[in-house]
Amino acid sequence: MRSSICDRTDDTLDRSNTNKIWLSRKTHRDLYVCMANFAMEPVNYLQNISVGHHVLQSDEPSDNGGKDAAPDPHELLLASLGACTSITAQMYAARKKWPLEGMHVNLSWSTEAIEMEISFVGDLSEDQQQRLLEIANRCPIHRVLSSPVPIVGKRSDKVMNRS
Repeated sequence: MRSSICDRTDDTLDRSNTNKIWLSRKTHRDLYVCMANFAMEPVNYLQNISVGHHVLQSDEPSDNGGKDAAPDPHELLLASLGACTSITAQMYAARKKWPLEGMHVNLSWSTEAIEMEISFVGDLSEDQQQRLLEIANRCPIHRVLSSPVPIVGKRSDKVMNRS
């Protein structure tokens, strides 16, 4: 059992603790975001994020009023894309029994586009590298970011504690 100010304990409605936000994904794990700015020492925008049994944090850079204590949301988004890209290519290479020993995914963000540069490590032919690039560019996160996915935000009076 986790012991922090963002503990998730059960499914009961707790209207007294309005600092917790519960998000649920029907097809995967539950995602839980907890604002951490009510701790003893104010940390402005630091967010504790719990996905299943994994715990992450996000913050804003100091020039945006944060403490730069963790990656900002844009960096987490790019990290998600980079990880998915790499995993997708690695899985494909493993199925094909190709000698992919590693890969590097460099990402940058602007208001116009996300730029992604991928390099492969291993004794791969030019055709194999080209195919891996095609596969990497079709990872699930790439597809989500490339397609119009509506985001439906709605107000709820429910605040749920989860374990």
